[in-house]
Amino acid sequence: MKLFLFALSFILITACAPAPPKRSAIGDALWQVQQPRLSQIERFQLNGRLAVKTNEDNWTANVYWKQHTPNYELRFTAPMGQGALRLDGTAQGVILRTAEQKTYYADNPDELMREVLKLALPVSYLYYWVRGIPVPHVAIQDYLPSENGYLYSLVQADWKVHFDRYQAVQNVQLPGRIWLENEQFSARFVISEWQLDALPISNSALKVKLEMPLSNKIWFY
Repeated sequence: MKLFLFALSFILITACAPAPPKRSAIGDALWQVQQPRLSQIERFQLNGRLAVKTNEDNWTANVYWKQHTPNYELRFTAPMGQGALRLDGTAQGVILRTAEQKTYYADNPDELMREVLKLALPVSYLYYWVRGIPVPHVAIQDYLPSENGYLYSLVQADWKVHFDRYQAVQNVQLPGRIWLENEQFSARFVISEWQLDALPISNSALKVKLEMPLSNKIWFY
């Protein structure tokens, strides 16, 4: 199934990233302080823009993400009304609604993105990376904090992740831009607006559907 996002001919990352900071004992110590604080952020809302490049195609979309853990709503909208899709998730599972008015169900968002849209976007990992923290219980291959204790780069599950343009949101600093890269996929996620303490998500209809047993395979309605 083709992803709804229209193809673009563009180079995903045109500007050179700034020189990496030198590892310092101060940066590592501050990182140990910052990480627990960032991990406590479980309610947020953000707006941004995602650009994706694979071996076969390029796509871009506007992103709206509302998180009230464990529930979330994630929308991808192509520019100029070219299409949209929406993910609604709870602890029980995820629903994907496409521009073709099809609805798919699975246990996790990564499975839906990979099998339905043929896009290896690690949504479950992004929940942590957008906050500038590693995914828990997944081995960290490498990481580098900045001098002020926020992540500059991370290698985890064979993904190379770079963070910059940190912005003050209430009493914390959160990434304004994130690069993701592995052997087949690269993406740039620019976050234009952060809001913490998002209101609860109204998903009564979603809850009813997800109370039904979910198989390990994707199915659609």
